[in-house]
Amino acid sequence: VYAPAGGTFTVTLAAGTYNYQWFTANAVAATGGPQSYPAGNSAFTVPSTAGLTLSAAANASGGTTVYTGTIPGGGSNAYIGFQFVVAGFDKSANNGTFICTASSTTTLTLNNAAGVADSHGATATGTGDAVLLLTIN
Repeated sequence: VYAPAGGTFTVTLAAGTYNYQWFTANAVAATGGPQSYPAGNSAFTVPSTAGLTLSAAANASGGTTVYTGTIPGGGSNAYIGFQFVVAGFDKSANNGTFICTASSTTTLTLNNAAGVADSHGATATGTGDAVLLLTIN
């Protein structure tokens, strides 16, 4: 199912147990299952990336920078492959558009090879479309 604007949508399913994968233009964003669904309409919500609050950036290491903040929905690497626009840090090397390589509820690891330590508040906004693939388990 293609979700060009994110959000919540419904899919009519046969009763059963399904596995799921969320894809962005760049990678697999999240996987899960098995999950049982009843017959009929089931609601799915694209993993939210809007308005994440960041409180710090670390020095880059191995081509990535770890950003610390409040990352709802980021647990278990849920945002891998998502593209984020980071804005508001004092040090411009921490701002820009980057692909997520790891996430938790308190950190985003982004492919910013030039990141520098910074503790000024900033935001991260997810961009890009998502596709949901459901497979019967």
